[in-house]
Amino acid sequence: MKYYITGDCHRHFRKVEFFCRHHGTTREDVLILLGDVGINFFLDDSDKKLKEELSKLPITLFCVHGNHEERPEYIGSYYKKIWCGGAVSFEPQYSNILFAIDGEIYKFGKKKGIVIGGAYSVDREYRLLAGLPWFQSEQPSEKVKKRVEKELEKIGWKVDYVFSHTCPLLYEPTPKEVIGFEKIDRSTEEWLDSIAKKLQYTKWYFGHYHDNIQYAEFNTKSDYCHVCGFDGEIIINDNLEWECPNCGNKDKNKMNVTRRTCGYLGENFWNEGKTKEIKARVLHL
Repeated sequence: MKYYITGDCHRHFRKVEFFCRHHGTTREDVLILLGDVGINFFLDDSDKKLKEELSKLPITLFCVHGNHEERPEYIGSYYKKIWCGGAVSFEPQYSNILFAIDGEIYKFGKKKGIVIGGAYSVDREYRLLAGLPWFQSEQPSEKVKKRVEKELEKIGWKVDYVFSHTCPLLYEPTPKEVIGFEKIDRSTEEWLDSIAKKLQYTKWYFGHYHDNIQYAEFNTKSDYCHVCGFDGEIIINDNLEWECPNCGNKDKNKMNVTRRTCGYLGENFWNEGKTKEIKARVLHL
């Protein structure tokens, strides 16, 4: 059994399908999705069709609740069972799609992790105006918060991993210069911050911000080629194309490249000017 972690998918799973084929995964392997999976978004036949497709994947999907999906407890087709020591929500016909329940403690090998889902939607107003789904349950309720704290009390406020959708203020990567930042409800982040100050943990994993950030290793390269599995530094060739030095792959849809720009880490495949600047950088030791 192997464990993998990824962030928001928003109903797009092509890379997950490719990942499973490339790594030869099985249902014994687990992919932890850190929220905004999006498969309970429209709550109609399109959700069912997507689940049918995902149920064919050779991997188990362990989903944290995000802010672009309804919570399973408000959908009548879900049941509960014990998985890896904690309760999960599932639909029998899609047995490899599991939804974590906030506050549950799960065992991952010899390690333990707690799940704390939910976040505020910065696109809430747009979705309401456009007639797209928005869910009042997107952020953890006071009942959920009390349950999380109660479970942490039981284990002496010590756990190996935290899996959440958003994060404590301590780790928040969003710049304060974002337009409308002052309108964002950050009560969940503030609560998580109070949790982080009391909790003993090894690693805290979260999604929501659509970025790859290694807080302990800001200056390491975290590139990955989906064609050959190369995980060193993907280069910029003389034609200003991103290219895997191992197999020559130049397809941006089949690689992940992370670089620091303007003080933040991102993977946007930058314009020609910024790409030239990145290519010209020199590593100083």
